Amino acid sequence: MKVLKHGDLVTVNGLKGVVGTAGGYAASMGKDPGESIALEVERAHDIYWVNREATVLSGDPGYAERQRLKWQGAIPLGDSESVWLEGKVLVVGFRGDFSDMAFFADPEDEAVIQAASFDRSLGLVWGRVVERLGKGCNVRFSAYETDTEGLPCDNLDKVVVQEKVRFTCNWWKSDVLENPTWMDVAVCADAMITATGDLHHVFLEGVKLVETVDGVQIMELVMGS
Repeated sequence: MKVLKHGDLVTVNGLKGVVGTAGGYAASMGKDPGESIALEVERAHDIYWVNREATVLSGDPGYAERQRLKWQGAIPLGDSESVWLEGKVLVVGFRGDFSDMAFFADPEDEAVIQAASFDRSLGLVWGRVVERLGKGCNVRFSAYETDTEGLPCDNLDKVVVQEKVRFTCNWWKSDVLENPTWMDVAVCADAMITATGDLHHVFLEGVKLVETVDGVQIMELVMGS
């Protein structure tokens, strides 16, 4: 079992970071450490490790550059690996959905471990969308199905609606598609976000039939924030 301490340089799934605290993460993003909880609640992610005061890994490249950190001696860690950190045995968790965070959770804390499993499964689905659209991808696919344990499943290849359809959102509208899959819908949603500049509503939650015009189903993209 690897022994870590605060300030160690580590890598998780290729992510480079520094072992620190939730407050340290906020500070690395240019925020006052005392505002870390408010910051994370506002962003509505990683609340569990902030509120539980778990130890986290900050992967902000700017922070590393500002601190002129040297990565040659970084300690490689694996997802779900157990480590010894500041007198505790903790489990490494990787935030694959954002691809820029990792945290260390109490292996006995079922809520945190379940959250890590959920994020890991969701990350696999989101990863396919990012792979399709590239680094400029803005959409967050949330119209996934779940398995018996409540974890996200990949339904991106599933046909959403049969025959011809056009997707709309506000003033934006797509080209006419035929038998589109959820991946096709995600591509449309990303194009809509780019066109409208609405970076607040980026979570694709579903579609809703509005009307049928000349044999083409007009469906609204249901977007959340």
